[in-house]
Amino acid sequence: MANAGTVYRIGSITKQFTSAAIMRLIERGKLSLDDPMSKYLPDVPLHGHTVTIRQLLNHTSGIHSYTSDPEWQKTWSRDLRPRQIVGFVDKDTFDFAPGTAWRHNNTGYVLLGMIIEKITGESYANYLQHDLFTPLGLRHTS
Repeated sequence: MANAGTVYRIGSITKQFTSAAIMRLIERGKLSLDDPMSKYLPDVPLHGHTVTIRQLLNHTSGIHSYTSDPEWQKTWSRDLRPRQIVGFVDKDTFDFAPGTAWRHNNTGYVLLGMIIEKITGESYANYLQHDLFTPLGLRHTS
């Protein structure tokens, strides 16, 4: 039975925390919505496309979502690093040209987490803890 101490996996709710962290970094002048993703993650293949931070945030990047890859589903029990997760779609073609359509995209949010780490020099978890969770009094969020 669920009670106040029950722990849940938050899944896609993590996207709101990632978005908030990115927007706070934008407010602080650390990046711009229109910056190309490649400015921060030059090793991620974009197959000739330019993808912006804005497009990652609003699911219009066209990058294939790793959760659609059957090979990724075989790794659910493993603890993968973000770059390993993104690696599932490195060779995939884009689903559409960036900015021309919308499709829910988990890869985009892994990439945003990687950008947070690159800009701050901290792990995603540590950054969210001290920049969002602790100031907001979220003692049981991680």
